[in-house]
Amino acid sequence: MGLFVVGLSLAACPGPHISGFRIEPRESCPGSRARLTWSFAGDGSLSSTPPSPVDQLRLAPSGETAVRPTQSTTYLLTVHRNGREAQARVDLSVTEPRDIGERTQPEGGALLAIATVPAENVSANARVSSIANSADRAIRVRHAGADVIVPAGSSAPGPDPAVPLSGEWQLRADLLPGERLGDPAHSPPTSLRVRVAYNCPDGPR
Repeated sequence: MGLFVVGLSLAACPGPHISGFRIEPRESCPGSRARLTWSFAGDGSLSSTPPSPVDQLRLAPSGETAVRPTQSTTYLLTVHRNGREAQARVDLSVTEPRDIGERTQPEGGALLAIATVPAENVSANARVSSIANSADRAIRVRHAGADVIVPAGSSAPGPDPAVPLSGEWQLRADLLPGERLGDPAHSPPTSLRVRVAYNCPDGPR
């Protein structure tokens, strides 16, 4: 009988549950606004690394709050219920260069890679400041209607101060001497990638 009663007691005491914890955008500029949202069952609180004004903020089971970090920050949601604990974390990257690229496909005897930066992932006022290319060949970058040729192992300024970070990026490169499409022994790279630095010239939002 004693074991049976304990079993009922444990079943009647559910533990904490986190059904949602996210931040939008996931990449931002110093001081720009991002939105934390959450949904959980239990007693919840927020903390962050490095420390920020949200530390130890007591939360309603469902809600949101605005944050304006000046550096990359990790936010931690901790929920307690009936002596048990659950946690979830999200990371916000602040103006760190972003690698943009994708697997290549042949196009007219050259290489083409198409990648997309979703608008919801980055600050709305993020603007391209420079594009770096560590590959062994020049890469022609087309984005937001502008074209930039970035030499091999070099970098180039952004195409225009008004060009946003989000949207479709097309990367094109020619074959080097001796490379042949469809020939495993002389195949070109299977992907093209550039590193894009960005800033927020319009200031925090």
